Amino acid sequence: MLPWLLFLAAICHNVLMKRALVLCGGGSLGSYEVGAWKFLRERGLDRFDLVTGTSIGAINGALVVSGDFENAERLWKTVAADKIISHGINVDDRMWDNFTKANFSRLMTLGKDYLRNGGVDISPLIGLMKNAIDPQKVLASPIGFAVTTATFPGLKQHNVDIKKCKEDEVMDWLLASSACYPIFPIRTIHGHRYVDGGYNDNLPIDLALKMGAEEIVAVLLHAIPKVPQHPELMDLPLVTTVRPSRDTGSIMNFNSGITAANMDLGYFDAARTFGECWGRGFAFEKDESLEPRFRSFVVEMARENLFLLPKTIKALSREGPKPTSNLQLYIWAIELMGDWLGMDYLKTYRIDDFLAEVRERTREQWHDPSAPRFLLDHNWGRRIEETERKPFLGYMDYIYTNDLRKDEIGKLAEGTPEILALMALFAQFKATGWLA
Repeated sequence: MLPWLLFLAAICHNVLMKRALVLCGGGSLGSYEVGAWKFLRERGLDRFDLVTGTSIGAINGALVVSGDFENAERLWKTVAADKIISHGINVDDRMWDNFTKANFSRLMTLGKDYLRNGGVDISPLIGLMKNAIDPQKVLASPIGFAVTTATFPGLKQHNVDIKKCKEDEVMDWLLASSACYPIFPIRTIHGHRYVDGGYNDNLPIDLALKMGAEEIVAVLLHAIPKVPQHPELMDLPLVTTVRPSRDTGSIMNFNSGITAANMDLGYFDAARTFGECWGRGFAFEKDESLEPRFRSFVVEMARENLFLLPKTIKALSREGPKPTSNLQLYIWAIELMGDWLGMDYLKTYRIDDFLAEVRERTREQWHDPSAPRFLLDHNWGRRIEETERKPFLGYMDYIYTNDLRKDEIGKLAEGTPEILALMALFAQFKATGWLA
């Protein structure tokens, strides 16, 4: 009888387990969260008991709690700088490259508004939120909802359980959580002043835990700073963190192409995080039958230069954890080629289809007038520069296809350890007749 009781208790625990979604602050990068939500929704993984969020994560969180995915997707597909800030312009590190008189005029008007209001005029954002978010639906939802903000001037963290607020206070607290001071104006509520919750807790996993969460899906944004205040919480066993695999750009760039790309990236990063596909920066259909290929690739690297292998593994790992399988090393190596060749990372590939495109692009380098210059211009004692990557892959393709000497490539691997992985891949391509 006891085993059955334990079994039933385990089932009840799983059924009653409180799942939470935690959404990060990050301005225009918020479209990434909607992309992650889209994946979770399509796979039936969006059944949450609780949502916590900061700044744009609080605004997106209100839409999640309301179940308004279509509304959220439409909002992020139509958002623009002047729909957030009066006379707004997109801000990124290239904004001055093609700065026009019209942009200068808007910037001057923006500055006048800032001085007059103690912050930019966010009346367009307020209007946008009123059209997108229904406080009644937020409060009526069975999903718990809390946001973070910070007191001003003390900048002490202040958590707000939205479900305990009055209807006319909901929007105020969402705006307080996203009051990106000193750009946005300070928000005053009940005689107290508040600013963006990102000052203290940009990814409020701790708030979800305090509210009883036992299983958490957290969505990180590469805001300012890129690492949240409590990064150790993202790696807890009960937390699954969806993290950007690519540079997502400025938090104040509402260019429609960029927000759309970040939405797609959020979708693919969520798919990778939940094991829907293989990959770290690209998405590959799973194919377990390829395991012998993965193993032979790692063996080939060891045979080529065993003592360089640890450095190569570290280089392929970038700043992340070390690989745990032959599969990871192989995928990271072919992704390196995809990155160097500028391939589309917002789609799903079969591995062999991906390699066929790699093949086509590397062979194109044979006919690129700049490619032969690699042999003449490269300083063979230093790393491969970013501008040399494509012609270098073309050079490798030519060398391996025509059975030419590879000594110089081997020397380059000392300064650019990733090249050892590329050598193993091309050797494997050659052995299987793929280069013919």
